[in-house]
Amino acid sequence: MHSTLRSTPTRRWPCALSGGLAALGLLFVMIALAPRAEAAIVIAKDIINVDNGTKLGSLGLPAQTGSSAMGVTLELSVGGQIYDQSEIVSISWDLASVTPSLSLKVDPDPTSSCSSAATDGPCTKTTIHLSLTQLMTTVQSCPAPPPPPLFATCAQFSIVLPIEFVDAAPAYACQGFEPPLADGPVTAKGNRALPLRAELFDQDGVAFTGTDLGAPPVLQVRYQSGIDGTPEDVSDQILWVGQGTAGNAFVFSGSKWRFNLKIGNYTAPGTYTMTMISGNGAEYRVEPICEAQFIVNP
Repeated sequence: MHSTLRSTPTRRWPCALSGGLAALGLLFVMIALAPRAEAAIVIAKDIINVDNGTKLGSLGLPAQTGSSAMGVTLELSVGGQIYDQSEIVSISWDLASVTPSLSLKVDPDPTSSCSSAATDGPCTKTTIHLSLTQLMTTVQSCPAPPPPPLFATCAQFSIVLPIEFVDAAPAYACQGFEPPLADGPVTAKGNRALPLRAELFDQDGVAFTGTDLGAPPVLQVRYQSGIDGTPEDVSDQILWVGQGTAGNAFVFSGSKWRFNLKIGNYTAPGTYTMTMISGNGAEYRVEPICEAQFIVNP
């Protein structure tokens, strides 16, 4: 399994004190000032559909065993919907056992429910169950009920996909984007260009340059018309000016990865989220990501 471990730098102290008491005091000081270990995803896996080889998402676990969503990262794309760790209802795993196990339940809205007695339909409820061998999506749907005293009849069906977990590509950390985008969503109009600037670092903190990667990082743009709407990938409408490519790849210049996004194609009112992602998911992934937003007003 692929593990991402961070080493803790060693502090060097001058030998200015002597004697048992002084040494003990120095030891206490060193313990108090020692850097704290940061939490890190130590197991990172991609989730692959066995039938067609399609990547459905990724799962990151903070330890070999556990039963809490704390420290877990999740991104699953099923049936056009994207699910993440914030929607985990329950999880438990034991990868250290002779018989490894994983049980994960995801529900985008665990407070809602569908039943044959629904009076405020229509209603559709989807839950996902993930194990080491399969991904099961269960959908329960109730149409709008007829007038009382009759009730709606609900239909339920499940889709089961055979899956496998493969070691995820190494994660490279993104730092950026720079102001003004780093200061929060900006309001954009007309044919304005937004300058995106960022750096990529490996696990040892060494920055990547333009010749270090087989595939440069690319820009993804997702559009959301309302607060509760599902984000739509609109990267195929990306335009660039000055720095970037005819596609959506960043260019490396002056120690930074750069892309000038021309927003002329994005005229629909709503929120647009710009994210730097990997240009080749099999070579590397970008984590933590760089992300910023712009808003187009009505």
